[in-house]
Amino acid sequence: MDYPGGIKPSFLENEELEVIFFCGKGGVGKTTCAMASALLIARSRPRARVLLLSTDPAPSLKDSLCGLSPPENLEIKEMDAKEALEKMKRIHGTTIGSIMQLGTIFDEEDVSRLLELSMPGIDEVLGVMEILDYTESSRYGVIILDTAPTGHTLRLLALPGELRRWVRLLDTMMAKPRYLQRFYAGRYIKKKEDEFIEYMDRRLERFNELLRDGKRCEFVPITLPEALSIEETGRLMDFLKSYHLPVRNIVINQHYPRGGCRYCESIYRLHMKYAEEVEERFKGCNVVEIPLELEEVRGAELLKDFSIALEGLPASGGPAAGSRAETCGGLGLLSRPVACPEAPLLLFVGKGGVGKTTLASATALHLARNHPDKKYLVVSIDPAHSLSDALGRSLGGKGYSILPNLLALEVDPRGEFEALRDIYAEELEGFFDTLTGGGTAIEFEEEVLVELAELSPPGLDEVIALWKVVESQSKEGYDTIILDAAPTGHFLRFIETPGLVEEWLRAIFQLLLKYRGIFRMPRFEGFLVELSKGIKKLKALLLSRAVALIVTTPWAMVMEETRDLFDSMKRAGMTPGSLIINMVAPPSASGGCPLCSRLRQVQMRVVQEFAPVLPLGEAAVLYRQAEELRGLEALEQVANLLYQDSGVLCDY
Repeated sequence: MDYPGGIKPSFLENEELEVIFFCGKGGVGKTTCAMASALLIARSRPRARVLLLSTDPAPSLKDSLCGLSPPENLEIKEMDAKEALEKMKRIHGTTIGSIMQLGTIFDEEDVSRLLELSMPGIDEVLGVMEILDYTESSRYGVIILDTAPTGHTLRLLALPGELRRWVRLLDTMMAKPRYLQRFYAGRYIKKKEDEFIEYMDRRLERFNELLRDGKRCEFVPITLPEALSIEETGRLMDFLKSYHLPVRNIVINQHYPRGGCRYCESIYRLHMKYAEEVEERFKGCNVVEIPLELEEVRGAELLKDFSIALEGLPASGGPAAGSRAETCGGLGLLSRPVACPEAPLLLFVGKGGVGKTTLASATALHLARNHPDKKYLVVSIDPAHSLSDALGRSLGGKGYSILPNLLALEVDPRGEFEALRDIYAEELEGFFDTLTGGGTAIEFEEEVLVELAELSPPGLDEVIALWKVVESQSKEGYDTIILDAAPTGHFLRFIETPGLVEEWLRAIFQLLLKYRGIFRMPRFEGFLVELSKGIKKLKALLLSRAVALIVTTPWAMVMEETRDLFDSMKRAGMTPGSLIINMVAPPSASGGCPLCSRLRQVQMRVVQEFAPVLPLGEAAVLYRQAEELRGLEALEQVANLLYQDSGVLCDY
């Protein structure tokens, strides 16, 4: 059997591998690659039990199967954060509560209240805990992970280190009862709480060792032959390298085949250019190229074909995309310009890889050009930013003025959280400096509270970041903020987070009031009061004055996620705005080309299938272009197509 470059992908060949992470930008095909690899490994190693686990809050493994019954030795799970939280409380809640009571001034009522909180970002923490459980279980020979899009995967991989800091905090809490028992009893007898801390520390150490062991673990970045995807892959590779995580292969998915028209030829040449860039940029990695399939990769036969391509054998296929804006009614496509919405907050939401960043940037340019008397801010709070890639500008820490009335900004959520942490740490240090002769108990309390300042629940930083952005709306006089949101699963978590933060703040306020006689930190308390007010404003803005434009593409797995997003937004009290179907194969390219013709038939069949459950009859439609949509000139052309219907970019 021949493989690209004579090398079979090591994650399919190495029988010592215990964990395989498929990672990359949203929409690049991580789920399909993970599913195909799981099927191949399960069939080639019938005596090994294989687990395929999705850590994405908006998983699509079941959609990928499409009724296919996996081999008996392959188990497929989609992580349920709520279920994992209840499991953690059930198994470890009592012990953690006991440590908090022994090592802090908190009483049983305080601890119970804190443990009942559903902290922002708890799903990511629990994701690591679940992976820990599975890697330590002798039940599975191989664990394959279908991860969330890049930004949140990076946070997931950094969390073992964060969890070790939490374990150290618990250990610090136990320092006081250890000291007191030695002082009064002459010796310390190890408690179950100590054993729990040691157990967690050993587990995290073993997990870190596993992640860095190239014989037992491998990370497989998936990319597309497109500029934005390759740039994000570069940042992902830098991260993996900085953590010494093993990467041997890079998969280039959806490589456009040579077709029978100028349109196909243009996309083919563009993809060849980017494939060569991947080979050059990531030297030392085996590059696996997978051709674009004409049919969406779902179900037995198509997953089988995809698996063959993943192994390195030639495969057929090929989609396309297009050129001007229109609205879709059933199977007919009727040309009409779309009204550009105006609101204090415009949200571009949807699955990863559907073009949210491009459309958010294009919309911001359109509004700024057409309303020079107004001020606009286009902003991304996704941990894996690509706004600067789309605009073709380095935005810097304070943003970049694209136009006199348009600022583009990539917010660093963690950096925004630092302000709160610094106020807390400075005020805490000042408070303890005023105490004299506080005694041993106070010294232990100080150590615990200082370490606590270094920790934050993931997810809280994103909300604080957006609160800061919204606050600037009134201070800087922005008429509209255009938000390039994180992919579906994390956007849904994000719109729930303000409510979770309110609960978190309420609990903190109760503790501050209860122990005001012991700890006085007026600046920190003042910041929390302002944050509380800001969260209420943010909730009101999201629920009553924000317009969400939902971006999708005409593929069944994307449409399934779009339907879930639509329903979830309505349950959360948000009113979904316009629906934009992006990257549709254009009719102008389909006439004499079998490849274009077939692709368009497949896409229109998907549109027809989902018409009863989504408002596709009123959706705006953008054809996929045969050139890279990057930089101001290209983005302005996109805006013209969507909002003015002023012409065709590529007339084939």
